[in-house]
Amino acid sequence: MHAVAQAVSGRLRATDLVARLGGDEFGVLLGDTDAAMAPKVLAVIGEAIGEAVYGKWGVCCTIGAVTFTSAPPSVDYMVRAADAPMYRGKQEGRGRIVHEVWAGM
Repeated sequence: MHAVAQAVSGRLRATDLVARLGGDEFGVLLGDTDAAMAPKVLAVIGEAIGEAVYGKWGVCCTIGAVTFTSAPPSVDYMVRAADAPMYRGKQEGRGRIVHEVWAGM
């Protein structure tokens, strides 16, 4: 898991944050990243993870991401909101990036 954290943090800006949430799940906060830019940044993150672990362990990653266009109710809400597309991506065949935009309640 350390290799994943290093690979991702090595590709992010100083203002972004990566943290292990537990097990094999990580959270990444990309401040000042809009819905148009997010897929590009997510592709870079996916590539970094692939380079770090695929050749060594033969595993892939599924990324669930949400761009919030307004403040969500809580951090827990943000994590749950990102879990939904991640699990959908795993059901659709793993090794993919699923991105959604949340415009508020």
